[in-house]
Amino acid sequence: MNMAQIDQAVSTQARIRISKNNGWAAGVEGIAMGYRASYDSIKVGFLDADGNYTGEYTTVPRTMLELVEEAATVEAREQATATVQAMAGKLTDEALCLAWMGTEGKPATQELAMVRGWIMDELNKRLGDDLFDAWLAGDENGDTLNPLAFFNRGHAA
Repeated sequence: MNMAQIDQAVSTQARIRISKNNGWAAGVEGIAMGYRASYDSIKVGFLDADGNYTGEYTTVPRTMLELVEEAATVEAREQATATVQAMAGKLTDEALCLAWMGTEGKPATQELAMVRGWIMDELNKRLGDDLFDAWLAGDENGDTLNPLAFFNRGHAA
């Protein structure tokens, strides 16, 4: 877990799992309750069968922990992806290309990467593998081009 993940996990008391490399507590899940920089460890609160904090905890080196993604989180992401894909499918080719170009040059974030992935999925679906790969290859300088030019190639062929 990196420091940003630790801060987020502790602030939300996210569920975490102790890795298999940690002896007696291997595989145990708990909640992130605090971070101790001097030992680079996280306070892990233990949960009962109902997911409630038991009052017991241990500290574990952060390298021996992983975030546990809740089923509800996975379901929400899958639902959001399906919704966005349906919306992207309704865009004209021009609007889809404008959406892509609008993401160019923006600072890289996890959210931007997801949006670009959704747009790329729709572009690949519409262009087909050959034109999509040609678009990804870029120009002679390796710069990504406006994908609309590749729609025009496909329609002219």
